[in-house]
Amino acid sequence: MFKKLTLFCTLLAGSALASAFNWHTPEITSRLWKISKTGQPDSYLVGTFHIGTAQHSTLPPKLDNIVKQSDLFISEVIVPIKPNRTLTKDIQAMQKQMFDFSGNTLSQKIGNQRVQLLTQRLNSAPKLSAFTQNIERAEPWAAMMMDMNIRPQGYESEYGVDYLLSQAAIRHNIKRDSLERYTELPYHFKKLPLSRIIEQMDFSERYKKESHDILIKMSGLYYDKKYTELFRFNADYNRYNHIPDFPKESIRFWQSWLEQDLLVSRNQKWMPKLLQVLPNQKTLVAVGAAHLVDDSGLILQLRQHGYTVEPIAE
Repeated sequence: MFKKLTLFCTLLAGSALASAFNWHTPEITSRLWKISKTGQPDSYLVGTFHIGTAQHSTLPPKLDNIVKQSDLFISEVIVPIKPNRTLTKDIQAMQKQMFDFSGNTLSQKIGNQRVQLLTQRLNSAPKLSAFTQNIERAEPWAAMMMDMNIRPQGYESEYGVDYLLSQAAIRHNIKRDSLERYTELPYHFKKLPLSRIIEQMDFSERYKKESHDILIKMSGLYYDKKYTELFRFNADYNRYNHIPDFPKESIRFWQSWLEQDLLVSRNQKWMPKLLQVLPNQKTLVAVGAAHLVDDSGLILQLRQHGYTVEPIAE
């Protein structure tokens, strides 16, 4: 349930990033990019969409073939399709961070009504409903994380591109690795002030349908390969002007958090790992599509390190 802390999950995320993050550089005309450098094996970078529907359950042959020909498959985290002992311990350690069995209850921290409303939302998502069993012991940031993982009906991470690529890597006996561990995922959520977490959860309660409508539209643009239109859609801030009860000051806060914490800082943190593996192994790198764009994105960072990174038609 913790695989994808996608930036596409909420209306809030879309609105905040759109006003400052440069979705237009470089222009994304394909989700698949070839990484090359003289004297090194060719590698590939794919910008993924973390969820999909049953109609997206088959990996395209070209992507499957690239997985098969790779020495290494790297994703944001290792998708726990076939977890080993180390991965299982990492996931369990992350889950322990999410609960506080010694302090005040979640209701005491954010209010009983908010907990009741969140419980209703989580119970509407079968794969997240188990979280409600200990919801009163959940950390507020963990409750917010789970709230952000509620998806439209029929949309599952098991149909997402990352999951399908991971399945292919297992099928072809390709080594899997990750750019970060599960225990690192909560870091930027844990830094959030309680007042901001409450603000976001209230916003989610009021606008969950609108955020799901946007997610469905983004999914359609992605899987229809309308990438330029997808990133243009993300950059269109004017479509949020009709929301009267979310202050511009709040949008600026979330803009900074989402842009600097969830995108820029992670992009920069990932680069040393990529620079370590690319010279010696044919590598397929899979990250959310939002990590491709902007000066901090992986494409321009790799180019700054002397790599040729070019779009490949599927």
